[in-house]
Amino acid sequence: MKESKHPSLVPLAEWVIHFNPCCMCREGAIEFLAGVGSLTPELATESQYDAVRFD
Repeated sequence: MKESKHPSLVPLAEWVIHFNPCCMCREGAIEFLAGVGSLTPELATESQYDAVRFD
């Protein structure tokens, strides 16, 4: 998802965050939403509590 910045993918990225158990997938979805300016404050806060961090 990082390669494409098309705004029509926003619903897919939101679905990944809410329903996909893969932390790397969710991280990519958060980065995508931030990159297209669609990351809500709620999702940004929620992402801070993900179980696995790769910082």
